Amino acid sequence: MTRDWLFILPTAGVWYNLWTLITSDPTFLNSTFSNAPYVPSMVCNLKFQNQTPGANIYRSDSKLEGGFQLTGGSWDEDRAPVNAIDLNNNNFKSDTAGAKLYVKITSL
Repeated sequence: MTRDWLFILPTAGVWYNLWTLITSDPTFLNSTFSNAPYVPSMVCNLKFQNQTPGANIYRSDSKLEGGFQLTGGSWDEDRAPVNAIDLNNNNFKSDTAGAKLYVKITSL
């Protein structure tokens, strides 16, 4: 299963939990589940990209300290042989309001 999203981080300097962003997406909230594909909170591949020129997006774990920096246009990817990457343990913030964060996940 592979899914992708484009999230907008509306406020600069605020940490956004990835799993909260995903579960707030209207496609995830389909109450009938008839058209909503299953999205696990543990995945084997997590790709994320900063799609805002001139902005920096920071990634951190649950400690919300500092963070790994992505400049505009750059991307990074986490891989695991099994669904071992916890989306609840990934947080993002930007130094620019309205920054765009592209996320793609794959699970087994």
